[in-house]
Amino acid sequence: MKVKMISSVILSLVFMFNFTIGTTSIVKATSAFDEVLEKIYEAYDDLQYWGIMMLGGLPESETTPLARMVGRNITRAEVATLTTRMSVAEWFMLDSAVNIEDIFLDVGFRHWAVIYLSLAYEKGIVMGDGDGNFRPNDNITERETVTMIVRALGYSETARELGGFPYGYIQVAEELGLLEHTIMTLDSEREYLLRGNLFLLLYNAVQYRETLTNTNI
Repeated sequence: MKVKMISSVILSLVFMFNFTIGTTSIVKATSAFDEVLEKIYEAYDDLQYWGIMMLGGLPESETTPLARMVGRNITRAEVATLTTRMSVAEWFMLDSAVNIEDIFLDVGFRHWAVIYLSLAYEKGIVMGDGDGNFRPNDNITERETVTMIVRALGYSETARELGGFPYGYIQVAEELGLLEHTIMTLDSEREYLLRGNLFLLLYNAVQYRETLTNTNI
């Protein structure tokens, strides 16, 4: 797929990820991001094809999605929703599959993601903040996202045995290949996730799950 590069986006990324700023360094960084952005496009297209992607306000074009998915954060409710759609086979039957409950104090019955959050809670993908809240509109961190996806794949116990949140989950994610092509630090509890990294994480999770399915045939 041909990707139209936007110089302002690439330069902002170069600064964002602390590359040494010099002519040679910028060229190398731009080339590296070119490859990553190509992977993001492929992942995004496949997630749409599989019916997982449902983020509004992300128009079908070759430039606007690039700027948005790379440069913008994403909320806890959005990530929980997409992770649930990725991992639960019956997501398309949500109206009948889920018993909607007041699980979180800050997620009302009319919240757009209440059904997905109920199912995510039921499946052990999300647990809340310990005070009865989920903070659905907060931007999600890289560590929180990796934790959700590892749980969705059924490796919560393994991650807990390796030390739990966050490093046990990060180690499992590395071993499963979930971090491939992503650009994340994962060394700060305040490092917020970029949309492009989410698309890659979800794509890698689906690929890992397909590998298990093919192995069992």
